[in-house]
Amino acid sequence: GVTEQRVYENATNSANSGGLVAHTVAALVLGGATQAMIDAIGDNKPPGCGTQGTTTGSYTDSRGVVKTLNFYRPAGVGIKATVAITALTGYVSDYETELKQSIADAINALAIGDDVLITRLFAPATLNGLDGGKTYNLTDLQIAKLADAPAFADVTIAYTEMATCSVSDITVTVT
Repeated sequence: GVTEQRVYENATNSANSGGLVAHTVAALVLGGATQAMIDAIGDNKPPGCGTQGTTTGSYTDSRGVVKTLNFYRPAGVGIKATVAITALTGYVSDYETELKQSIADAINALAIGDDVLITRLFAPATLNGLDGGKTYNLTDLQIAKLADAPAFADVTIAYTEMATCSVSDITVTVT
């Protein structure tokens, strides 16, 4: 049932820049049963390494020792976008729906911990390779977390988060 996972290890003697404590493993898992994830982490983590996370469970090792292990379920971070286009010959309003879906799909395809890079949204915003994209000119594209003001800037996503986008959070202005 796991649809995505990412594992980080900090084998150093101090916390790293992402906040991972020294000598720990942080597993981020989307989907899957909690106990199955705890067992998989226990079976595969390096010996002597602790675990970080907000989801906790008990693991019994091969010697019968019960250990408490942790992992993270990535927190969804809603992303919004504002798009401005100039209609060209052949433009119909149906293309606005395709444009919104294309941007949302691109953001929702990002992996756990991936930043939302504004320049990576140009191709989806212009319906690159599709006939509809030839009927308008992209004049502005801005993105932000839902609580923030849109800007022409990347959106930073923490290693314990995952960007999500709903079509309803994308606004298109046509001139």
